[in-house]
Amino acid sequence: MLFAVELDRRWTDESIRGYAVHPGVVVSTNLGRSMPEDEKRAMYLAMELIDESSRPIIDPAPPKPIAFGAEPVVESTVVPHALDPASAHRLWELSEQLIKAN
Repeated sequence: MLFAVELDRRWTDESIRGYAVHPGVVVSTNLGRSMPEDEKRAMYLAMELIDESSRPIIDPAPPKPIAFGAEPVVESTVVPHALDPASAHRLWELSEQLIKAN
């Protein structure tokens, strides 16, 4: 997650975006193939990943809690430290140092 945060910060201006993959939530892949199409579409709409015509929304909104299903309601949230820009930067820098050392 932190690598995606830092990659996005570094290259958004050049139209390169960073994403952390979560099976079943990435619209343009086949990762959620086991989920029924109507449920997947409803989830993507609720998460604002697609528009009413089922086209992917390319400019993602900041992560927010989303409720899935009617009963029981399970919320998906992102913990703050997973999006911390300072931690993302430190991890990226450390990774570059380790790669150069080897």
